[in-house]
Amino acid sequence: MTLGLRKAHKFSWVLIAIAGIVFLFFTIQQLNFQPQESSKTNENEQIKISMSNHQVEVIVKSSLKTSSSVVYAVNSNGERGEALGQVGAVGIYTFNTSNPIQGIVIVDQIKDVELTKLNF
Repeated sequence: MTLGLRKAHKFSWVLIAIAGIVFLFFTIQQLNFQPQESSKTNENEQIKISMSNHQVEVIVKSSLKTSSSVVYAVNSNGERGEALGQVGAVGIYTFNTSNPIQGIVIVDQIKDVELTKLNF
């Protein structure tokens, strides 16, 4: 390497180091270090539910009696509240809620029969 190339090489690495520190600073600044709300979970032989940040995850472990099952939120009075969505076969279902809930109830919409109920 000649003297000119050594100087250019040294200058470019100094610029890369400074740019790396600046980019690292802005990246760390955008990270969220706030503690997350702990999730609540409960399960029975048919379903498992977990809730965190107004999002309810329902895992259907075994098939339900009907295919027209609707998930309702259970309010603080223990009564059926807003409809969250419909579940069918075995799988994972995710629903968003506007208010915190105390649990869920799964209802056969056609026969209006409560299939299962879980509280947190």
